Amino acid sequence: MGSIPACSSNTHRISQSSPSNTRTQISALANKFGVRATPGHPLLPVDDRQRVLDFLARDILHDKLNKLSPVFWLLATPYSSHISALHHQIVRGRNIVITENPGLHLLWHYDKVYIKPLPPYLTNYAFWKLYLSGDTPASSALRQAALGYMRSYHYLIQHRSDFDVAVEKKLVDATTDFAELLYFLQPLQDISDDEVTPRFRYGELRLDRLNLYSKFYLFEVHYHKVMGHYGPYLAEIVAPFLFVFAAVSVALGAMQVVLAVEQMRGIEGWKAFSSASRGFSVACLFLVLIAFSFVPGVVFFFLLRELVFALKHYRRT
Repeated sequence: MGSIPACSSNTHRISQSSPSNTRTQISALANKFGVRATPGHPLLPVDDRQRVLDFLARDILHDKLNKLSPVFWLLATPYSSHISALHHQIVRGRNIVITENPGLHLLWHYDKVYIKPLPPYLTNYAFWKLYLSGDTPASSALRQAALGYMRSYHYLIQHRSDFDVAVEKKLVDATTDFAELLYFLQPLQDISDDEVTPRFRYGELRLDRLNLYSKFYLFEVHYHKVMGHYGPYLAEIVAPFLFVFAAVSVALGAMQVVLAVEQMRGIEGWKAFSSASRGFSVACLFLVLIAFSFVPGVVFFFLLRELVFALKHYRRT
């Protein structure tokens, strides 16, 4: 495994010492067809610069997520280190889901967290020198995305247990050496937020919140469609209507009882029953009023608490 070169005067220098195993060098990447291939992609000739650049744009850029970055402070802790290690993802009850979509890397949705595997070409020193060290705007954008992506793996793999999980979940190649990977990732903690894309200035992001804010910020139905059928969406819509319908039905029933009781108050023998019915009906009306106030109040409380938390951390950044 090679190491990342210093890409500019503003980029922290990461160890450039190359291991004795030269299989990871571009010069030794000829496959059985005689093609010098991109590491991890045997059908992609490393010498075909335009094809490689197009591939990298698809594989590591996340422009749509960057467009949402101005609202990240409302939905996530504003620290790039806010990333749970792989073993802690399991402790938190999350199922690690592999994705090749760079825009889903480190997004979580209830009991799932999406993680993009570590591509071999990003652990190859020669590849960095060839494609990610230039001064062009395209190379700069790719380098920022790659640095942020690699830095996230520094936080994901902290212990041997994290490495074992990464191998089990196919996030890293099974032939990767644990000590060499840690040695490679350790300097990445010194990469500053100015050297990465806006997305990687934050850690884990909540997917359902992204879907919510996409409606107002990008004017799109969702950022990423989680469910492939309409049942769950209809359930989310119908549930509030059922609550309102049930509450209104109880209120109308209680009001009818009160009206009926008023007509029976003068009938001898039904005075006690009518008083009890009237009191119970009024109590039901109060309960309905409390329910209508309580649910929005709880939602407002949590939203206000999250806003205060976001503002407090936003001022520190």
